[in-house]
Amino acid sequence: MCMMIRVWFLAIAIFSSPTIALAEGQTFGIVAKSLDDANFTDTWRGCNEAAAKNNDKCVLIGEHGPAHARRQIIAIEQAIHDHSLSALAISVTKSDFLAKHLSSLNIPVIAFDSDFNSAYQSARKTFVGMDNKALGRQLGELAKKLYPKGGIVCIMTALYHPNLKERVEALRESLSQNKTVTKHLEGENNWYECPRSPLDTSGDVNKGLTQVEYALKNIRPDLVISVGHWPVVEEGLYRQTVEPYKNLLTTGKVKMLVTTSTIVTTKDALLDENLIHGYVYVDFSEIGKETYSVLRKVANGESVEPYYYVPNGERLMPLPKEQ
Repeated sequence: MCMMIRVWFLAIAIFSSPTIALAEGQTFGIVAKSLDDANFTDTWRGCNEAAAKNNDKCVLIGEHGPAHARRQIIAIEQAIHDHSLSALAISVTKSDFLAKHLSSLNIPVIAFDSDFNSAYQSARKTFVGMDNKALGRQLGELAKKLYPKGGIVCIMTALYHPNLKERVEALRESLSQNKTVTKHLEGENNWYECPRSPLDTSGDVNKGLTQVEYALKNIRPDLVISVGHWPVVEEGLYRQTVEPYKNLLTTGKVKMLVTTSTIVTTKDALLDENLIHGYVYVDFSEIGKETYSVLRKVANGESVEPYYYVPNGERLMPLPKEQ
């Protein structure tokens, strides 16, 4: 009888255990460049939506303010202290610094959105996100549709970000129609970059708007191309910024191409009013869902492909039938 009681209590203990009865899920980390960037919030939400179906969850890791590799490492260390993470996805800011500090982690690491430079890709299992070179080429092809004979362009970016560097290089390759041209355009295929190009936003929305105003007020190129979403993150602020120069945009004397996240009605409203003239969009929610799928694979020891690309889309203003 005593033995039966002990077995009964053991059975109660086993089946009342959270890991057995509730099949407690895994926790995955999404490391943002900055918590102020809505793209990373969208990625985390997509990740969490997909994870919930398997009783897993994703946590958003990072700090507010400008992107900085050291801040990312501090946030990761705190997250590992607070959570039992099964795997980690990071948007890379500085490849060599992050590779060095992530090497001591005992959990799998993948990159998303922004990959490690080629010399440091051994620091991650795989990459999930947009094909940044394809995105840069898309912007270039849109530009050539607007200006088939070439023109003067100001490129906007955030310097020192590996993914944005790839976009700018591919954009220049597309405009010049020469894969060896990756620096300042000086007439290749009749395209010229304005003297201060690329204009550096430092990944900051307000600085991005300042650069838009500078280009419209002081340079007035044929075309401004932003490889990121900084000018149009806040539609109201963008409208305020361009209001004094609205005639330049609506008459097409200066045209604006941007990169944004997903198709949203506010961006199409700007397009309809000729306040922007085209955009390439990236669905960060879908990137989040794909990131979760890959994180789960690497956490469970499954093999993965070197890259997982989420397609980009595009919109362009109506073009004249004859140019």
